Amino acid sequence: MPPALDRLFGLLCGQDPARSWVFAGEAFPLCARCAGIYAGLALATVLLVALRPRPTRAFLGAHGLCLLQIAPMGLGLVPQGPALRAASGHAFALGLAAFLLAGWLERRAPAGARARSRAYACAAALSLAATPALAWASGRVGAWALAALSLAGLGALCGLAGLQAVRLAASIAARRSRKLWTSSCPSAMRTAYAWDADRARSRSDGPGRPPRLQSSP
Repeated sequence: MPPALDRLFGLLCGQDPARSWVFAGEAFPLCARCAGIYAGLALATVLLVALRPRPTRAFLGAHGLCLLQIAPMGLGLVPQGPALRAASGHAFALGLAAFLLAGWLERRAPAGARARSRAYACAAALSLAATPALAWASGRVGAWALAALSLAGLGALCGLAGLQAVRLAASIAARRSRKLWTSSCPSAMRTAYAWDADRARSRSDGPGRPPRLQSSP
C-alpha cells in the first residue's frame, strides 16, 4: 500500500498487526474491525439509498442492536477471530448509516416499502460476508478492493455527517428566526385582531360601509 494511504488509515485505526489481514506478505493498514466498519459504510449507504426501506420501529430497533453489539465485541467480552471482528464492524456500519439516513428514508420511502425492506434485510445480511470475502481473496487484488471500499466508506461517513450538520444548523436558524418573529409579533397581531374585529362589527351593522361619524356643527 502507498505510504500516504498508510498514514491516512493510521489516523482512523490503531493498525495492530496481530488483528490485521496480511496480503502478499504485507499487513493491511486497517485492522479487521475498522476495515469492516469503513467498507460496511460504503455498502450500507449504497443499499439504503438504492432500496430505500421505510424506517419503522422494527427497522430502527434492529439497527440499534447493530450499534450496541460493538460494545461487547470491542471490549473483547466475546471470543472472536478476524472474520467475526470484520462482521461486527460491518454490522456497526449498517446501524450507523441507517440512523444517519433515517430522516431521508422517512421522506423518500416509496409506496411498496415493505417489499423493499425485505430486500434490504436480505442484502444487508449477505453483505456481512463481503469484507471477509475480500480479505480471503488472494494477492493484492483483494487488498486494493478492500482499500477502495474503505475509502468510499470514509467518504460516505464524511458526507452523511456533513448533511446532518447542515440540517442541524438549518433547524437552529429556523428556530431562532421563529423566536424573533414571535417576540416582535404581538403588537402587529393586536393590530390585525383589532382590524378584524372592526370588520366583523361593520358587517353586523348591515350591508355596506358603516356610517361615518359627523362632527357636530
